[in-house]
Order: sequence, then C-alpha cells, then structure tokens
Amino acid sequence: MPTLKIWNTEITDGKLPPVCLVCGKPASCRMYGKLAAPSWQAALLSPLISLLGGWVHIAWQSRATAADVHAGLPFCEKHAPYWARRSFIIVGGWLLAAALVLLCVAFSFLPAMGDVIMGVTALYVVLFLPTFILIHLTSMRPTYSDDASVTISGVSAAFVKAVDAMRQGQEKGGKGV
Repeated sequence: MPTLKIWNTEITDGKLPPVCLVCGKPASCRMYGKLAAPSWQAALLSPLISLLGGWVHIAWQSRATAADVHAGLPFCEKHAPYWARRSFIIVGGWLLAAALVLLCVAFSFLPAMGDVIMGVTALYVVLFLPTFILIHLTSMRPTYSDDASVTISGVSAAFVKAVDAMRQGQEKGGKGV
C-alpha cells in the first residue's frame, strides 16, 4: 500500500480531500487533528516504548470528540474507529502481557499455581507477539513525522490520487479536489 507525506497544515486546516484514508470511499468524518509518529531518537532508545506511546496517543485521541469537525484525517463511517480498534488491541495486549508476568512473579512461590500461570503466560506471549507484529505492520500507520509533516504508510491509492489532484490544483491556483 502507498506511503504519503501529509503537511500538518493540510490536516489542521481541513484541506485534505474527503476521501477515506483506508478504503478510498467518500469520507464522512475527520479525526486525529494532531498526529505524529514516534521520533527516531525515542525509537533508538526504546523502540517498544516509543511504539506503544504512539498507539496510546491514538487511543487517547480517539476518545475525544472533535470540536473542529473540518480538521483531521478523513475517514468513512466504517473506518472511523480503525486506529482506535488497533490501538486498544495493541496497548491492551501489552498491558495483559505485563500483568501475566507480574502474576508469574507473585505466584512463583506456589509451585502448582505458578506453573499454570507460567504456562498461560508463555502461551499468550507466543500467540500475541506475532499477532502484534502483524497488526502493526499491516495497518495504516504514521511512520515519520517532523514539525511540518507526517508520513503515513498504508493509505489507500484513491486517497493518494485525491491528494495529488488537490495539490496540483493548488499549484495552478485552483481549489483542487
């Protein structure tokens, strides 16, 4: 799927065409007026914490109701909860993994109970890690950001075409799409 660099002003000023980022159908809402990818400095220090921080931010923003409905990234009704679902699965999955590890430590002095919890934790981690990687790498996601723009991987080809047409129209002095 395509990758697209989007200027922050296009997001905050509502300039993006009303085409869903995920499927390319007409967008019915806009979300995530403030969006950023994890910085490369944070990713070098702790890739997992940086990644989880980004998903926590998305989960938190998805709970808010936008006062400015014209600002943000365009989504159709079906895909409006797209990032929220993925963020809750990813963040919730890691929180459950941490809780299971703490239970292993807490019940380690009880051999029978500790072995059961250790087995459940091992099975969970073996199943969760590939699921986490698959969900993260196949989803539409911010992959780079700076003060002026954000790059999103996995956007729909129809959205890329609509943004290109909008930008060409602006260069020619028109309104674009």
